[in-house]
Amino acid sequence: MSLKHQKIMPFNYDYDEPRRLITQSRLSSYSTSIATENDAQLFGAYSWNLAVVGAFYPLLQIIEVSLRNAISNAAKLKAEQAGVNGFWFDNLPYWQESNDQSQPITAEQVKKFKSKIKAAKGAAKKALEDKGEVDPTPNHDQIIAQTDFSTWEYIL
Repeated sequence: MSLKHQKIMPFNYDYDEPRRLITQSRLSSYSTSIATENDAQLFGAYSWNLAVVGAFYPLLQIIEVSLRNAISNAAKLKAEQAGVNGFWFDNLPYWQESNDQSQPITAEQVKKFKSKIKAAKGAAKKALEDKGEVDPTPNHDQIIAQTDFSTWEYIL
């Protein structure tokens, strides 16, 4: 059954408000790639795409958490084997770059990773405070859980 014969969205609905709220550049990709003939088909295709993308979201979350934890667990084990005290991410070995005067400078990638970890520590502490803990000190797993996916690109 072709798209034009399917009843996806109501034809008697006024789509002016959704058209105003969703940018034309976003909608135009649907109208050109699917060759919709009216607003009902256009918004039906848009809604269908949201449903498809939404179906993949739980899988992406599982992959993200698994990858994050695998990287962290490997780094934690390596740090423990090296006798590092404290969190592995606070003792991350890295090579410094040098400026024109041969003075060591921290690479931008390391700065960004440290900044992301600092933000995760703050978020983990706030989460504990919000739960009513008097002296909140987040543990390793609580800090790692607060990192966003972009944190990990800086150490790969």
